[in-house]
Amino acid sequence: MQVRRYSDPVEFYERVEPFLRTREAEHCLLLGLSKRIAEQGYDKPLYEALVEVDGEVAAVCVRTAPMNVILSEMGDPACAALLADDLHLIWDALPGLLAPPEPAKAFHDRWYELTGAIPELAYRETIYRLDKVVYRPAVAGEMVRATEKDFHLLLEWITAFHIEALGNTTTPDAEVIVRRSLNAHHHEGGMFLWMVEDNPVSLAGYTGRTANGIRIGPVYTPPEQRGNRYGMAISAALSQHLLDGGRRFVFLYADSDYAPSNHVYRKIGYQPVANAYQYNFRAGG
Repeated sequence: MQVRRYSDPVEFYERVEPFLRTREAEHCLLLGLSKRIAEQGYDKPLYEALVEVDGEVAAVCVRTAPMNVILSEMGDPACAALLADDLHLIWDALPGLLAPPEPAKAFHDRWYELTGAIPELAYRETIYRLDKVVYRPAVAGEMVRATEKDFHLLLEWITAFHIEALGNTTTPDAEVIVRRSLNAHHHEGGMFLWMVEDNPVSLAGYTGRTANGIRIGPVYTPPEQRGNRYGMAISAALSQHLLDGGRRFVFLYADSDYAPSNHVYRKIGYQPVANAYQYNFRAGG
């Protein structure tokens, strides 16, 4: 069992994609992220590594600094501890971790031993997969693709989403997300607005194209528009749009402890496939 780091994102993606694709829904975030980096590069410190056992990929790890570490599913959580050791050769401190429950525990236990950083559970997420939309609410309005003229509204709403949904966790740059979405080829990503009488009332984005699927997120409805099922309407409409465009599956992450959103997604047709835990690391002592 050994860690192997990669400096070439293309070589890394080609090496890990077959392993990640065996559990495509669970790895939708890692698949989409490593694919985008292989195609577009990354201009900040980047860590891409895997654990090999008998020459085969057993675990995958990516960190796009300053963001959190992301771990794949793995048969042996000891792989996560090895990756913690290797990351510690580069960074003395990390903001946090997103990983399946058992690898998350193995990693944060080892990180505590190495650094004294205390792991704090920020939130638990459920990874969902949909292959057929089974319910679309009868809601006034229509879904419209966002364009450059919507930039400032998108920036405002994505920022609000990060504050509300992600709380005190390390969050991506909202302007980068909006600009990337607006510039993306339509089969790779974008954002839509739910419009009622020419007024935007909800937002949904998509990104992270995989071999067979694509991931929805974020989904955001401003507080003054909630209670009208606009979030459900745009989630269902975008899911159907992506399936109609040739995707076999649509994936998404949802806060496991927020019952309303989980009810909405299950009613639309999403099925839970796995859990992922987000931890923040707090300096000890």
